[in-house]
Amino acid sequence: MLKQTLLFSLFILAGVHLTAQNWAAVDSGMAVNARVTAMAVYNGKLYAGGQFDSAGYKPMNNLARWNGAGWDSAGSGTNSWVYALCPFQNQLVVGGLFSIAGTDSVNSLAQWNDTVWSPLSTGVNGAVAALTVFNGNLYVAGSFSMAGSVFANNIAKWDGSNWTPLDSGFNNVVFTMAAYNGSLYAGGAFTKSGSRTLNGIARWNDTSWVTLGSGMDSASVVYALQAFKGQLYAGGLFDSIGGKHTPYIARWNASSWDSVSSGADSTVLTLGIYDSTLYAGGAVYPCRGKVSKPDCCME
Repeated sequence: MLKQTLLFSLFILAGVHLTAQNWAAVDSGMAVNARVTAMAVYNGKLYAGGQFDSAGYKPMNNLARWNGAGWDSAGSGTNSWVYALCPFQNQLVVGGLFSIAGTDSVNSLAQWNDTVWSPLSTGVNGAVAALTVFNGNLYVAGSFSMAGSVFANNIAKWDGSNWTPLDSGFNNVVFTMAAYNGSLYAGGAFTKSGSRTLNGIARWNDTSWVTLGSGMDSASVVYALQAFKGQLYAGGLFDSIGGKHTPYIARWNASSWDSVSSGADSTVLTLGIYDSTLYAGGAVYPCRGKVSKPDCCME
């Protein structure tokens, strides 16, 4: 089972000084042992997905929406983990590892229109770890070999009606995607696309997946991608790229890799932007050896 951990650390990577800002609870939050693995804004509300059975002391099943004053349910939610959320064609697409959304039988992929659930096609035959919209299409990635009735190795495109594989896909899990410099990028625990060696990160050139420079070193895993100030940042479980020391985070300028200051001291699991500043979150301790999992606390 794919299982997401809480983010244990947060640090600022760009030099904007923030003052008089503090963390505050969002109502009473989720259940004590809840795991929140995805967030997205849809129809003016913040949605949070993961694994939990309550939010704000109200029953919720793995998906909840914040209306500014309290938590509301999304129908009867899902029957297991939600890993990814993404608005697409006026619906909120929900991905994870679940078989029921609302009252519908689904395969790890469903859509919510703020009122009712519906399947998205026939879903995928595994887990969905990442969702993103690029050039008007929805891209779905994770750990699967079929999207609908189409063979697709861990990544596929949905245009609203049909599935399309992206060349031969990847030989292992895709955890993250991002648009940068007019192209779609994917990161994960993969080492190849077809016969091409890629090692954890790749760019889609509309025909095939290609490496970024020399790519990551072998056994590297990329968990997060984020475009920021003209560069693509990659966070994950790695130490160097092409012989350059880049512990746990690096940046790509469309032609070469570079380090980010002195890097991080442990695995970077997520990247985000707020107030012109890049933030990174991750685990306190690196956990090498579990490179086939979405992070070191997934089973």
